[in-house]
Amino acid sequence: MFSVYSFWVGQVQSQESGRKQAALEDRAVSIEGGVSALNKSISGLPGAVPEPADFNPIKASFDPVEEFRFNDNLTFSRRYTGLFDSSVSVGAWQEKGEWLLRNDPNAVAHIWFMQFTVESQSDRNFTQVAPYLVVEVASAQPLPDDLAFVYEGGRGGAALVREFRGSIPAEPGVYFAPWIDRQTQEANRSADYFSLMPREPEMFSFSLNIDSGFLYEMRVGVHYRYQEKHRIHWVTPFFRNGIPGTPLPGWDFADAFPVQLHPDAEGDDPAATQRRAREGAAFANGGKLFRPDQIVFSKPSD
Repeated sequence: MFSVYSFWVGQVQSQESGRKQAALEDRAVSIEGGVSALNKSISGLPGAVPEPADFNPIKASFDPVEEFRFNDNLTFSRRYTGLFDSSVSVGAWQEKGEWLLRNDPNAVAHIWFMQFTVESQSDRNFTQVAPYLVVEVASAQPLPDDLAFVYEGGRGGAALVREFRGSIPAEPGVYFAPWIDRQTQEANRSADYFSLMPREPEMFSFSLNIDSGFLYEMRVGVHYRYQEKHRIHWVTPFFRNGIPGTPLPGWDFADAFPVQLHPDAEGDDPAATQRRAREGAAFANGGKLFRPDQIVFSKPSD
């Protein structure tokens, strides 16, 4: 029974851009009414318990500081290049990186991809999730010059369920990463929201682009709607992210650190980042059931 309901709710489609605004507003009201009626028709799973007033219906926990602290690259203070020589094999530099992250305040990895599961915690009601991710940047400071880096590379793709992509300028603020159509690689407007039936999980992946030359403090969240209320669930805490923007000594897995540009900084285009960020904001603000003005952002220290 739940699969039928999930299919019905999840297939709400975006209307073509040529429709009149009045028709879009009427449809948004219809969507909300349909969601409310659907929730009321569900009596709850066997053994369901009453939900407290502060119930959080979303579970999406992921800490990139731990899971992606090495990823495939690390930038650090140049005085520590002596830790790396030809005796350190490819793929075996993580122990050195762990020490640097504990002892070097300039150590930072470029976190370019993350994957997490968003799961309903409710036994009784459906939860609607926005077709975009929310990224808050608390600060973006220029990286110092006296750095070096290790870059292992070797990245590949994966068959993931919901793919999001965002471009984040080096400016404090709130940005949005649209759901991507994997065929066209453009923002996917085929659905107004995703629906999680009680206890249902969905896998999300997020590819993020940042400007090189800056140290970001940022976090990633999910905008959701539950029992008529809009909220945001922060999937990550604030974490450091950064790419050196100038040529630096880069370990070549031998005894040398030739001066070179960090591979992730190649093709860096701040103007393009700004343009794509505006496109992401337009996508989010153009929603019918979900829009950024429906959520209240807490202070960065929260």
